[in-house]
Amino acid sequence: LAYSGFQNAAGNSGTGTTNSNNYLVDTKPPVVNTKNVTVQLNNAGIVNIQAIQVDDNSTDGFDISSIVLDKTNFDCTNIGANTVTLTVTDVNGNSATGTATVTVEDKIAPVVNTRNITIQLDVTGKASITPSQLNNTSTDACGIANLALSKATFDCTNIGANTVTLTVTDVNGNSATSTATVTVEDKIAPVPTQTQLPVIKSVCTLDNLTPPTAIDNCPGTLVATTTTILPITESTKVTWLFNDPNGNQTMQTQEVRIIDETSPEITKAPEDFEVILYRDRPYVMPDFTQIAVASDNCKLVSFTQSPLPGTVYSQPGV
Repeated sequence: LAYSGFQNAAGNSGTGTTNSNNYLVDTKPPVVNTKNVTVQLNNAGIVNIQAIQVDDNSTDGFDISSIVLDKTNFDCTNIGANTVTLTVTDVNGNSATGTATVTVEDKIAPVVNTRNITIQLDVTGKASITPSQLNNTSTDACGIANLALSKATFDCTNIGANTVTLTVTDVNGNSATSTATVTVEDKIAPVPTQTQLPVIKSVCTLDNLTPPTAIDNCPGTLVATTTTILPITESTKVTWLFNDPNGNQTMQTQEVRIIDETSPEITKAPEDFEVILYRDRPYVMPDFTQIAVASDNCKLVSFTQSPLPGTVYSQPGV
């Protein structure tokens, strides 16, 4: 026997049938209404939902005893649209299902950790770095897709501390940044353009020497300076110094032979004279080098006298 038009204690109407004992039996399932929802993963990369978030006022002629979802836990593998099934069961054991779309989003940016580094310029005056050198175990719950640097190449104009930004992007397009200090150093000394300097001849002085050159990665060609070496002898070792702008130094030596092919010219000398020897008065030769005058292109003049000053002359037999 079919039966309809009854109401439950809450005032909801329902339909049913009676059995052989004339008991009322509820055979009508609930009406399931669902709604789509969008949820966000947390910092751990997970999100949990409840059935009530998907239920959209499902109804039943009698009371509803349970609302159950087939999937309530989501993680990074569920990014995007997920179909879930909502099962509604009434107090009489009748159930019905409906589906809804749970869209999972990740809007949590990565945690960026950086470290400072020091790098050296090469022989060409350049250096480069990779993002991994600045990355210091940056993390993201769903995984990191890309690391990028605001500056990756350096040259002589970057000597010293440079602030570089590291951008970390996760697999879902979220990104975050942090800075690090990249200290650029140049420790390469100048390289002489001649491996060995030739022995050269110089007249009288070192003033007319041609300085050698060297190549440096920063900034280029360097002309050497020389140390002062005294005294100037017939064979002099000259030390050339190459100093680059960053404090690196190279030394190179060169032999210089001082030559003088012009004889001195005596401009003042004692006149000829005659000495009369007396028995009781020997003659002592004076030192005429003290009054002699000479000129020379190298101005390195010394005098010798023959007979030597102080030579004694006397009458024979005395």
